[in-house]
Amino acid sequence: MFTALLGVIDESVKSLLIQKLIPKMPTSAPDQKTWFEPYLTGVDPRTIRHYQEMARNLRKTLLYKNGLSPLGLVRSSLDYALNDNSKLTGVFEAVKSELLKLLLTAAWNQLHFNTRPSRP
Repeated sequence: MFTALLGVIDESVKSLLIQKLIPKMPTSAPDQKTWFEPYLTGVDPRTIRHYQEMARNLRKTLLYKNGLSPLGLVRSSLDYALNDNSKLTGVFEAVKSELLKLLLTAAWNQLHFNTRPSRP
């Protein structure tokens, strides 16, 4: 059953990334190149490849709509937004700001929904 749902889940999370990050993406090709290849100076050398692959997958997802493993990409993006203290620019800055906004909105809505007085 999970396998049948995986395609639907992948499309949903891909749409989420596209909806949240495309408005932040530069429109010109040279600016996009810089945005998807931010400076990784000061980053632990063991994590550089992870960031490069994540940026490459975000690029494929946002520009060509055919990134790899959308669910894994969203998991990595959420992990970056919530747990990574690296101060990366470009697409990573957009990932952090947009996904944190999304999570805070969802948390606020959940809190608001759960604190409404019940009707008799």
